[in-house]
Amino acid sequence: MNLAIITGGPTSGKTRTLINHWMRLSPDERRRSCFLTANRAAADQLAERIEEQTGKTPPACWSFAFLPSEILRLSGWQTGRPMAERERGDLVSWLIRRAGGHSDSSGTLAKWSRYADAVAPDATAAIGLLQRHRVRPKDFTAFANQSGCPVLSALADVYHRYSDALRKSGTCDYDGRNLRALDAVSTTRPPGLPEYWFVDEGQELDALQVALIAACAKPAGSLAVAVDSLRRTQMYRGAVLDAVSAFSRLLGDPVEIIRLHGSPDSPLRKSLRAFGMPEDDAGDVKLRFLLAPNTETKDRRIAKLALASKGSFAVITRSNAETARVQASLRALGVPVGSSLSSSPAAQRFISDALLIFSKAEEETEEDHKRRVRAWARLSGSPPPADSSEWTTPPENLAGWLEEVAQYPSLAERIYRLEILAGWFDSVSETDLYSAMQAYGEAIRVIRGMEEAWRIAGNKVAMPAEDALTRARRILDAASFPEETESPEDENTPERLVEVLPAQHTTGRHWDTVVVTELQDAAFPQYAVPSPFIPPEDAEALREWLEKREGGKVALGRFERRPEITREEERRLFLTAVSRAPEVILAWHAVETDHPTAPSAFLHHLLPLDALAERPGTAGWRCVLNDYVKTAPEGQDGCDDCPVADCVCQIESSWKSPEMRRFVYTGKPFEESGHPVVLPADYKISASSLNTWLQCPRRFFLGRVAGLGDEENDALTQGTVLHKILALWHADRNRTLESLYKRMEQVFAEPPESARFSSEAAKAISFRLMRIALQQYFQRLDDPNFKGLWIEARLDDVAFADESKQSHTFAGKIDLARQEQDGLTVIDFKSGKPSSANELRKKLPFVDPETGECRFEVDDPDVQLALYACAAMQMGRKPTAVGHDYITISDPRKGKPVVLPIDEDTEPSESGESRLTTKDLEEFGRFFGSQAGNIKKTTLFTPEPRTGECTAYRDKCPFADVCDALAREAIEPCP
Repeated sequence: MNLAIITGGPTSGKTRTLINHWMRLSPDERRRSCFLTANRAAADQLAERIEEQTGKTPPACWSFAFLPSEILRLSGWQTGRPMAERERGDLVSWLIRRAGGHSDSSGTLAKWSRYADAVAPDATAAIGLLQRHRVRPKDFTAFANQSGCPVLSALADVYHRYSDALRKSGTCDYDGRNLRALDAVSTTRPPGLPEYWFVDEGQELDALQVALIAACAKPAGSLAVAVDSLRRTQMYRGAVLDAVSAFSRLLGDPVEIIRLHGSPDSPLRKSLRAFGMPEDDAGDVKLRFLLAPNTETKDRRIAKLALASKGSFAVITRSNAETARVQASLRALGVPVGSSLSSSPAAQRFISDALLIFSKAEEETEEDHKRRVRAWARLSGSPPPADSSEWTTPPENLAGWLEEVAQYPSLAERIYRLEILAGWFDSVSETDLYSAMQAYGEAIRVIRGMEEAWRIAGNKVAMPAEDALTRARRILDAASFPEETESPEDENTPERLVEVLPAQHTTGRHWDTVVVTELQDAAFPQYAVPSPFIPPEDAEALREWLEKREGGKVALGRFERRPEITREEERRLFLTAVSRAPEVILAWHAVETDHPTAPSAFLHHLLPLDALAERPGTAGWRCVLNDYVKTAPEGQDGCDDCPVADCVCQIESSWKSPEMRRFVYTGKPFEESGHPVVLPADYKISASSLNTWLQCPRRFFLGRVAGLGDEENDALTQGTVLHKILALWHADRNRTLESLYKRMEQVFAEPPESARFSSEAAKAISFRLMRIALQQYFQRLDDPNFKGLWIEARLDDVAFADESKQSHTFAGKIDLARQEQDGLTVIDFKSGKPSSANELRKKLPFVDPETGECRFEVDDPDVQLALYACAAMQMGRKPTAVGHDYITISDPRKGKPVVLPIDEDTEPSESGESRLTTKDLEEFGRFFGSQAGNIKKTTLFTPEPRTGECTAYRDKCPFADVCDALAREAIEPCP
């Protein structure tokens, strides 16, 4: 059994790759295969494309809506007869009432009718509809018994048995957050089910469908899923990683992740070319995930792969201690393990000689001195200096090596050669050699082949390039030396060894297969925790805790951020290690499978998989935080075990669900996710949480992700500054990045009154972060990958009509809009702080029951919010996005536009368009009155207070408000 996840942008060729995978099957295997896609129309198109591309008869092509019905039918779960129209109507009406709607609401009825139309004649297909809307079996059984309908009663019985199968382990809830123990669904393959599954449009899958496919594809067969990684849908937010975890745990086989990038200018392709990593014709990067329930099982699976491998095989670990553990474990399993250092005799002799030169003992014997002289002569080709004090200077051939490397025209070749040298230095870093070579070693490791390395070397020696090349080749190509040291190679060692080595020793090496274990530790500085999260008084306690856990000393300096170790540096370390490996397997043990953020952090930070990976201030953050949760004692949460109970673990507790990313990035349109705050009518959220989101999500969460403390976080003052910058910039004729920066400087020079900075330092921090945000905003304006996500965009061509048939045109700029499947979500971030939900409701218009006119309960009504609410309902039919700075309504009195500025500081336009006053609102009473009822039903911003479960740490946890929001999703809150 194997699973392949094929991801990429909309035009990267995922479907073509999926069909190519299908063509690799034999004719008999193709007859036992099936294709799945989003809907019936897409399934028909997919079948036509398969036939057109391959010339073969396509297999069965199903839609996701038909999937539960077909699987249950083939599994022998039948209800007896089709569902009649009346019975289907009863089911739809009950679901409408359960969702809080009314059957006479045309919009709601149409929405549910579309779901009903997707239900196949077989009544069991309705299970997908029930599961999608989290209908509990007991509730549906009660409804079916009350209706007296035999078909609905039979459906309730099937739904109850099906749900029991899914929940047998007690860990799979109805929204599919945890997909463990999926083998509880089916321990044996039901007869008739396909063995080979090919899923297109995988980003549209919900958790139920992922569970069904995972269960029914077991225990044999294969599955390939194509996922559009640039669509912000549920599959991308974590279900892919859930499926990866589920398959790997159940089947014990690695899961292949195939990233497709159609553009030759994609960040991934650029990085691969820069690091010398070869690309194939399609520009694909193939990785495989191997997850195991514990470390021992993971080692057994690695040993199985190593013994079955035909070519060279290496296991890359995170440290010397882990290297020793893996070596011992693999040897015990019968795997021939080689040295963790270079197997080249020349390389071994080079290290041995360098160690002799720079490790002078306090009482050196004459024999020791002679050996050092011979070592110096072998390395440098000349006698050593007479003055032993000059022996701390590196041999001249090392500088010559740098000189030679600088002559290579290819940056990739330079890095490859320099990494060989840097790897040798690191291998003996515990000796005086590291100190003696610090100037060269640091330059090589940090600069990695840039011209600075050549400049440093060139200032110290003057050696002809030809001589340097000759001497470098003499060291590299020498097959034998005087027998000063025995070769580490054992004569009885098999010809093909499995090498186990730490990451820092992989530079310049290449193998046919590479397994990287515990990558979240190997990829980043192991304890590079952002310093704002570690109070100085807790550093010592944290160090002691880590030493106790590691069983050894931990350097305190590791707790500080190392700005010279960049994300590019981390990617380089990995890419140079695997650049020539056709097969790369990334291995985790089970704890990370319960925290999808660990693999996700790798995908986003270690490799530049898409343009969204570049987020300021987050390098290595989540990976390191996962380390605390991973190592907590059994039965305890990380918060109870970690001495820094004020910060790190509470934050990590909020990341336990992939859905958390949606909330953390909410309101930060310049960050990776771009998900807006969607508050549907049935969304229960506390008033305090609403204030946090509407006040300014950027101020709170961008500051947290950037590693700011509470006082520094105050520097991100409201959305007012951002509104003003973008309003001025969009009014410019020539909109460039430079002009955007100038507008930012202009606003920061004279900020609005509501933007109060606690200090000049806070203002400087805000300036820096805002500059990063605006730069990413500018880069996204013309990016086709982000079609459907609009920031500070215009709502145009939305017309309303009052009873007199007078047309009113609405246009205006909104903070954030997101195109959803069933319409458009329009978001307006409010800078005010309503004290309660009722106070916020008062700012919306309502219809006087006596006069039928539109009125407001307060003197400062939020007309802008009312207009946005009106537009949100209409924009689902006709969305556009162009630049504009005002909300315009045609005034039937004057025959000219009346303008409501977005910002209170915005002056009326030069055309004489006037502001909308409270008096003007009375003239538009009928206009608002015709829409007010719908505004109340939409309830985009009408929360219901509730009490959350976060109590013990509520004052400490920075995500306490978010836990209230997540409670509706059945996500575990902070402890």
